[in-house]
Amino acid sequence: MDDVNTIEIMISNNSSNNLTYIDVNKMMINYDKPIDKKVLKKLLDIICLWNNEYGVNGIDTEEFNVKIYSDKGLEQFHGKGVYPDNYEEFIKIVGEINGRC
Repeated sequence: MDDVNTIEIMISNNSSNNLTYIDVNKMMINYDKPIDKKVLKKLLDIICLWNNEYGVNGIDTEEFNVKIYSDKGLEQFHGKGVYPDNYEEFIKIVGEINGRC
């Protein structure tokens, strides 16, 4: 987590597009809401287990894109209809930090 600068999370489906921007250096979500360090660590612990690409399933409309900008560069994660095993936990945390749960 020390070398991560920002995280962009885009979750989209037929009814909505949700962009979450986390400034790790300032510990802020979407420029105006603080994020707890434990929550950020939990989020990164989930993502660190992922593959970069989960493919596309044309039946499911939900798609996720996660970009992590660090001192080492950019790392991206993507899937549409094919998700990591811990995706539901990830969605729950994103909902909580955005005030949707």
